[in-house]
Amino acid sequence: MKTFILLLLMFFPFNSFLFSQNLLVTYERQLNFSRRNYILFINDTLSYWQYVKHLKDIDTTLSLNGVSFHSFNAYHIVSPEYEAYPYKNFILKDKKHKKLYFVDSTTPDEKGNWSYVTDSLFPMKWEPWPDHVFLLGYICKSAKTNFRGRTYIAYYTPELPYNDGPWKFGGLPGLILKVEDTSGEFKWTATKIIKNYQHTPDMPDLSKYHFISWPEYVKRARKYRDKKLQAIKAKLMREGDHNMHHVRIISEEIIHPIYSFDGVSYGEMPAKKQDSSSVIISRGK
Repeated sequence: MKTFILLLLMFFPFNSFLFSQNLLVTYERQLNFSRRNYILFINDTLSYWQYVKHLKDIDTTLSLNGVSFHSFNAYHIVSPEYEAYPYKNFILKDKKHKKLYFVDSTTPDEKGNWSYVTDSLFPMKWEPWPDHVFLLGYICKSAKTNFRGRTYIAYYTPELPYNDGPWKFGGLPGLILKVEDTSGEFKWTATKIIKNYQHTPDMPDLSKYHFISWPEYVKRARKYRDKKLQAIKAKLMREGDHNMHHVRIISEEIIHPIYSFDGVSYGEMPAKKQDSSSVIISRGK
């Protein structure tokens, strides 16, 4: 019997049992001064990232033979928006096929339908960074990446060897608990980790949606933003407004000049009697 147990341990190491469990992590995403809550559900084959308006602990105290105990923590989504739009702004990472699926409700097609997009899984390239932090009881190492127009510093813990993280991030030898944009605009921070999570979130059936590729999405996004800018310019011209205007939309991925740090300017240089205006819109997915 001892020999048999030893062989099992050799072929099925302890870590494979420990980290094949489902994991649920809650994150707070900070975009300048605004904050949003997200959940990240991870199992062996996929992970699921979803915005939720509110997170509420369910009272899971049970009684057995007069003795009270707590079952595994669970989260109940109490957001009316979630009930109306259950799959708004989700990200699903398919580890088996190495693909990432996401939806963008802010960049519709010509018929007004949301954009459902297939992207590469963990396309960012990481390099070691010297910082260390202590988060939720874990010592975290750091890594740096330049990804689609922004520079990010990620803090991950090898003690939880899931190569995953918030939003589209992943590909490091440990769960990412914190990510900071070096401009100071974006920050994701884990707020709670639930191991051996016993519930599976309601996830979308991907076969019901038509997905476009990342290059197609970029083309659509640029066309949509150009059309919006032209409409704004035409409106101002009709109203006789020749002042300089500046528009910027804050986004994680800078795929159009309007998402850049300089934004888009149009109109005439303001004279002494003219004014210039600036509009900044927070968009982050």
